Amino acid sequence: MKIGILTYHRVINEGSVLQAYCSQRWLSNRYPGASVEIIDYRPSFLEKREFFKQFRKRPPFLNFTEISKSRKINQFRNNKLSYTASTCQSDKLADAQDFIQRQGFEAICVGSDTVWEVRENGGAPLAPNIYFLPEINVKKLGFAVSMDQTDDNLLVGDRASKITRLINDFKYVGYRDQVTKSYLDNLGVNKKNQNFMPDPSLLWDFTELKEESSLNVHSNAKWVGVAVGTPSVRLKITKALVAKGFKVVNLLGLPVKGQIAMPHFTAYGEHLGLISKLNLMVTDRFHQSIMALRLSNAPIVFLENSQKYHDKPSKGRDLFNRLNVEFNIVTHDMLSDINERISGVVEQWQDRAIDGKALIAGLLKQSEKSIHNFDQSLK
Repeated sequence: MKIGILTYHRVINEGSVLQAYCSQRWLSNRYPGASVEIIDYRPSFLEKREFFKQFRKRPPFLNFTEISKSRKINQFRNNKLSYTASTCQSDKLADAQDFIQRQGFEAICVGSDTVWEVRENGGAPLAPNIYFLPEINVKKLGFAVSMDQTDDNLLVGDRASKITRLINDFKYVGYRDQVTKSYLDNLGVNKKNQNFMPDPSLLWDFTELKEESSLNVHSNAKWVGVAVGTPSVRLKITKALVAKGFKVVNLLGLPVKGQIAMPHFTAYGEHLGLISKLNLMVTDRFHQSIMALRLSNAPIVFLENSQKYHDKPSKGRDLFNRLNVEFNIVTHDMLSDINERISGVVEQWQDRAIDGKALIAGLLKQSEKSIHNFDQSLK
């Protein structure tokens, strides 16, 4: 059998490339007789957007942080992922359809990312797009797919009807989070085909990727990794942690005052190796928290933007709710007493002697029926 994976594998993002890697490894391991390939579909606008992140409007004109990140992820992707022999770099649906049809896949797994999002300026042309596999005659399976960040104002009328019809053509719909489940139900997608499916980075143990970090984290100091998108929030949290005697390593974006920067052009495996040595992780990133769960027993403070997710659970909240450790969620409106919030999470995490690997194992145990349904759909 020839199985294709259609996902956002070209985004310069540590989590997206890890999802793609884990998807391919899990499928190849589970179906050893199958040929499993990443479908190298590359929306032109997305490639341009990712490329121009490496430049600035003011001196210095080169964004060395983004250049380093891009080189690290591209190197990992080229070494670890197996693609289709040819590629499609186009924003036109007809081009993508023709390209995929020519590959001869018997089944295509769509997902392991927010590929069913419905919003402007997402990772693909506005839905319905190729990620819903319109007029593609293969077995179609949603593989831990997400609709997170969907703009509700766009998911209406004829567009919503088309998306519902396309998703109902899928033999298996594995959703990654509760937000996606709610969208599927509201759209009227066949509930018999719906299954909760953990993110591929939870399905596959990626610890073999870990390498020794070039940062010396073997001292007696307490080390914290901070992967937070908003610079002002990153600075506030860093100040609080430095005041408590932590050494703070920046894991996302430009470092702020008080942070230790990762050396430029470090390997992807070193990023994972550093996380395995941390005493604490503070992040608003879904996959950075999964990396910490998989690689260490460090307490995880997951920061949720209360304005962005005021009426929906974030991917992080959804995950930690399923793991029954939602006490670690800290919202933006709690930043005024961030010291106390972090201390409270650390104390509860340690008092409960939480083991990230055991939490993941428990979640996978709960997902056995869903995985069985996936197997049946792929036959």
